[in-house]
Amino acid sequence: METFAVYFRPRAPLATWPLSSDLLAGAVCWGMRLLGLMDEAGLSGWLAGQQEQPRFAFSQALPAWLGNGAPIRFYPRPLSFHPRPADVEAYLTRRSGGANPITKNLRAELARMSKQIKSIGYVSEAALSALQQGRLTPDQLLRLEQPDAEWVKVDNLLCSRADAKILSKSLSPRRMRLLETAAVQHNSVDRVGSATVEGALFYKEEVFFAPGAALWAVLRADSGDVKSLIAPALRLLADTGYGADRSTGRGFFDIQIEPLEIEQFHQKRPAVMTLSRYLPCEGELNLNGEPLAYRLVTVHPKREQRFGYGLESDSRPLIYKRAVRMFEPGSVFPRPVEEKDIFGRWVLLSSPDYPPIYQSGAAVMLPL
Repeated sequence: METFAVYFRPRAPLATWPLSSDLLAGAVCWGMRLLGLMDEAGLSGWLAGQQEQPRFAFSQALPAWLGNGAPIRFYPRPLSFHPRPADVEAYLTRRSGGANPITKNLRAELARMSKQIKSIGYVSEAALSALQQGRLTPDQLLRLEQPDAEWVKVDNLLCSRADAKILSKSLSPRRMRLLETAAVQHNSVDRVGSATVEGALFYKEEVFFAPGAALWAVLRADSGDVKSLIAPALRLLADTGYGADRSTGRGFFDIQIEPLEIEQFHQKRPAVMTLSRYLPCEGELNLNGEPLAYRLVTVHPKREQRFGYGLESDSRPLIYKRAVRMFEPGSVFPRPVEEKDIFGRWVLLSSPDYPPIYQSGAAVMLPL
């Protein structure tokens, strides 16, 4: 299989965040269906054959800067990447000069730094490479504010000082953010009176992009499938949008696909990190080893309503799909025994009485 970078250059704010890997995979499948590349039975059969061996997988859509020059791509922060107790003790000893007990001011400083470290959601490609090679260690997170620190924090991003300098030229000095979440006011409309309803204001969160900011995702698939199925579906979705409030102009992007060279399993690493929402196959993971750091999410999504089922009968499925628990991006696991291009599986979430509904738990993994 080949690996690709899919870039999403925003043309409008985004009303659904994050754009998860299962949302991207599902949207691409609907794109195939809408284009007529597969009919309903063909698409269901195609997905049924991938339940244990997926043919394609997306990562979560991640922040990127696509200004002039080479792109700066970000990845989820590995959940195992944080200062260890020994690192904290060494830091306190060094800062206190060996004095005991530790002063209140020093403990307050440590608490503030801990909050900053926890707020790091993404690491740059350079930082991830340094982490893989052992040049970026957890104790360096305690020295991010030092003037000579090689790695710096920009909002919730960890990157090199050189990358931070590039970002600072495009971002506002007051708000060094690639993505900005804001609550946008909406009105409820009386469809009978064709007027807004007094006192029925509500707010919805939307994501706005700084100049040069964009999203990107890792795609792993055969080049033949990308050319004949996935790329046409993405071109359609560039016109139809992603996520909520597409009818009001939210979630529209210019989409570009490029080959991507990314470290897979040619070098031995002790762990792997998922870039996607991940539903493992039986026996795929060893949860008794180390390192192990993960976050679980319960996914209970709605069905897509572009095509109704059983509108003239009682066979219409429920609005929500069956709930399923998956590992979140950034989760870290011991190195699997079997090396795969794509981990995880698709799962059937509908009962035999209803048309098949599948949920993607296919994942792109990176060695750590």
